[in-house]
Amino acid sequence: MIEQLKEILSEKDDFSRILLISNVSDRRTTKLEELTQQELQDLWEQFHPELQNLEEQNEYLKTEILKKEWKSNILALAEKTGIKDKDDWRKFNHWMFNSSRFKKHLNSHSLGELKLLYKQLKGVQMNNERSARNPFTKAWFRKGEKLKNLN
Repeated sequence: MIEQLKEILSEKDDFSRILLISNVSDRRTTKLEELTQQELQDLWEQFHPELQNLEEQNEYLKTEILKKEWKSNILALAEKTGIKDKDDWRKFNHWMFNSSRFKKHLNSHSLGELKLLYKQLKGVQMNNERSARNPFTKAWFRKGEKLKNLN
């Protein structure tokens, strides 16, 4: 299985390969050879999801649809709060790796983690709204810019 995983991962760039291995091992290692048997199995299943029956496949698709919806909501809220700029992912990715609750990229979150991440962003939004009431804060200036553009 390691040889097959090496073949699959050789098609990916170095950063993606290291990120996949790091996420599977909970940042314990970045080398494929150092993964445990369970971690190898988890990595294998990322590329070959073997769904035994129709119910599992249905549940998997439902989860993927829900995850896609939550990701969309998270991105919209991140743009609203100023964490993500339109057509620029650098600032958002930096925030995800350094300030978010789980410190990993958006696509590697589970459904439960996405809900908690959305809750965190709602908290950021509420803090910005509260901070915008105080003059000369960053949130206050941002709110003023939005209001100025309405005229």
